Amino acid sequence: MSNYRQLSESMMNDANQRVKVLEDQLHQDIAAPKAWNGETNSLVNNLDSARKQLPDVSWQALLAYINKYPQNQIAAHIMQNMNMDLNPNAYYAVYQKFSTEQKNSDEGKEIGDRLKVLIRLQPGAMAPTIAGTQPDGKPLDLKSLHKKVILVEFWKAGNYQSRLNHRGHV
Repeated sequence: MSNYRQLSESMMNDANQRVKVLEDQLHQDIAAPKAWNGETNSLVNNLDSARKQLPDVSWQALLAYINKYPQNQIAAHIMQNMNMDLNPNAYYAVYQKFSTEQKNSDEGKEIGDRLKVLIRLQPGAMAPTIAGTQPDGKPLDLKSLHKKVILVEFWKAGNYQSRLNHRGHV
């Protein structure tokens, strides 16, 4: 575990240092008595990009750890405590690097099941099958709609405003 912590802390420190350097450069640039220019815009964009990359350090550190120590016994335990919702595709790539033993552990199985659900919820993924009844009482058959655009609205009957908006449908 200490090898992972050292690697993770080192990578996080490097990422935070990049952000700090860009923040300092931007503050110096803004404090100088000159007009906002393309260089300032570039600094703002670079800083924004560096800040957006900070959450990725978690999965990148775990991937680096697994690559360095492929037969480790703790990767699944570490990953189970990470917020995989932020980037399921990246975490799935890390999970694919797990050994068979890690994937078959209780934690590994739980991670695999959770990632399968998260991957299916990503933009561009195939929508799950929708079943139900149309307002006219006929069963809903999406295949019979022949590539027409379908709007699915989810609402909660326990919400007063939703009940008002949908009173003609229920």
